[in-house]
Amino acid sequence: MNEQNAPQPTDKTATGAPAPISAIRRFYNAWKRWEEIMDYGPFDYTFDRMGQLERRVLELERTRNAIVESPP
Repeated sequence: MNEQNAPQPTDKTATGAPAPISAIRRFYNAWKRWEEIMDYGPFDYTFDRMGQLERRVLELERTRNAIVESPP
């Protein structure tokens, strides 16, 4: 048969239903979606760093106040 007359390859079966997706492919797709959701962008890094600095300042203030308020 001539390639010109051959049916075009598709991902659908003859009934028109989509081809079944294997368990490995479903796992891979779920993994990629999870990676996209868990992407750690520059804003996330900045907010985390600001939170760490704010906690450190509070810790230092508490230490300073505890030292200043204790009787000699």
